[in-house]
Formats: sequence, structure tokens, C-alpha cells
Amino acid sequence: MEDIYVYVFSWKHVTENALRIYKAVNKAFPNTIFVNCDENYRPDADIRTIQCDDTYYYGKQFEKALQETPADKIIGFIVGDISPDSCWDMIAQSVVKAFATNKVGVYAPNVDYTSHTDPGTLAWDTLHDVYNTDCACWFLDPRILATYRKLPIAQSSMYGWGIDTIARFECTRYNLIMARDYKFTITQPQGTGYNRMFAMIQMGQLLRKYHIYRKEQKI
Repeated sequence: MEDIYVYVFSWKHVTENALRIYKAVNKAFPNTIFVNCDENYRPDADIRTIQCDDTYYYGKQFEKALQETPADKIIGFIVGDISPDSCWDMIAQSVVKAFATNKVGVYAPNVDYTSHTDPGTLAWDTLHDVYNTDCACWFLDPRILATYRKLPIAQSSMYGWGIDTIARFECTRYNLIMARDYKFTITQPQGTGYNRMFAMIQMGQLLRKYHIYRKEQKI
């Protein structure tokens, strides 16, 4: 469990809910960090915090978490608008069990609202190997994370679109499954607060940078 670092991404309008998530998740994962992007809020001293500002959307938050975490650790990313009322202790046990198989590149609980609805194929127990999980709540193996550290994520994709697609490519490269666990369902609100067309353009930028890097590295 100590090898897993979990980052709760918070921003304006979700601060109170994100704090509830942090407090619930922190009981299950000892290395839980609150990424605070609400400039008008300062968490209490007992909350392990990375203080950012309002310019931090998902891409920049993701990149910041990478910078703060040792390269050999699993990282979990949780957005601050999901429901905090989940079985986090049981999810934590399932995360450890999944990565201990050395067959999982990405682990994620099911999400009730997502564009990635393909159920994939049953891997074992309640884990399905899917083309893409939702990145509202997911955990990534260090091998999958390694390539991200070489990419200008925030510069290319401020809103983070394309990060999940790269995870799929990296899972395929390492012959690891992208696991969605149907034992748990996370509740997530519908919609986004930004321009989806602009996010899609940025996704193209990030994926081009990714493929250029792979070509240069011959991987």
C-alpha cells in the first residue's frame, strides 16, 4: 500500500466535495495528496497538500503529480467532483491485488457516466480488459507512467484529453491489461466546464508528441 500515491484533484466549485474525497481515500491509502487548485482556499495543516492555482486543469494536475512521485511507484488519480461515498478500503485492497499479478497496467473502478462504455472482455474475477477506462478515478503502473514523464503533457493538452489513449497504447506495448473492475461503481456528474472541441484539438497535439517520441526512441 505504501507504494501507491493517490492524488485528489480539486478546483473551484468542488473544494468541499474534494475534501470529503480526500478524507475518505486517505483512510485507505496512506499516501494521499490533495492537489488544491482553488486559489481562494488553503487546506488545514493536517491535509497533505500541493498548492496550485486556477490555471491547473487535468493535464497540468496530472503532470504535477508525476513530478512529485518517485518513478517506481503506482499513482492513482481521482477528480474532485466524483462521489466520495465509495468503498475505498475495498478498492484499495483490489488495487493492490490487481497490480500484484504483474498483468495489470491500469486499474479503474467502473464509472456510472463515461464515454467509454465498451465492457471489454473478462480477464478474471470482476476485472474486464477494456480499450479505455475512465480517468476520473484510475491507477497506473510505473511502466505505463514512464513515457508520460518524457512528454509535455500540460503544454500539449491542458484539459488532459489523450492521456487515457496513451495509457491504452502503453498497456498494449507492455502486454498489460487495462482493467475496469465492475465490483465497484463510482458516481460522476455529467458534462464538462470547458470547450470539448478545443480539448479534442489538444488531444491531437499530445498524441502527435507521443508518436514522435516513440519513433525517436524506436519503441
